[in-house]
Amino acid sequence: MMACWILVAVFLGSCDRSPEGKLAKHVKRGGRVCEGGEIQEAAIEYRNAVKAVPKDAAAHWKLAKASIEAKDLRTAFAELQKTVELDPNNFEALGKLARST
Repeated sequence: MMACWILVAVFLGSCDRSPEGKLAKHVKRGGRVCEGGEIQEAAIEYRNAVKAVPKDAAAHWKLAKASIEAKDLRTAFAELQKTVELDPNNFEALGKLARST
């Protein structure tokens, strides 16, 4: 019986350890702290989201926007490039990238 509970605990604990679970957790936190005006903290959360799922264009886009607000132009430029690379139909990111070059 104890082994069943341990197995259940391990299974439930591993659910949010998947890359997609980490992505969702960090994006949600990033949005929450961004709404509170804590742009630097939001950028950290979005950076963690990007690390969890590097090919998620939406996470790169959120990090790019937070970096622009935080005036971290080097990160913003790199994230705009990555956003456009992953999602060439993100015309807002394309426009911001064109204005930054």
